[in-house]
Formats: sequence, structure tokens, C-alpha cells
Amino acid sequence: MKVLLEIRPGEGGQDARLLVQNQAAIYIRFAETHGLAVETEEQDSL
Repeated sequence: MKVLLEIRPGEGGQDARLLVQNQAAIYIRFAETHGLAVETEEQDSL
């Protein structure tokens, strides 16, 4: 089973971007801790 999770910052500028980066790191760490493979793709066009 594959899951696609998209996380985007809302209004808030740099603070929103930092929150999203931290949130993504938490999800990635959780997946890896539970033995799940993780592929990431960043789009910096926001």
C-alpha cells in the first residue's frame, strides 16, 4: 500500500513554512520508526 501525504503551509510566511517542515519531519520519523519506507519530494515553488 502506498500513501501520498501532501503538507502545505498556509498563511503565515516563514513561520508557516517552518511549522510544515517540523510536521513533515515528525511524520517521516514515525514512518521510519515503524519500518515503513519513505520517499520525499520537495517543491519550493510556493
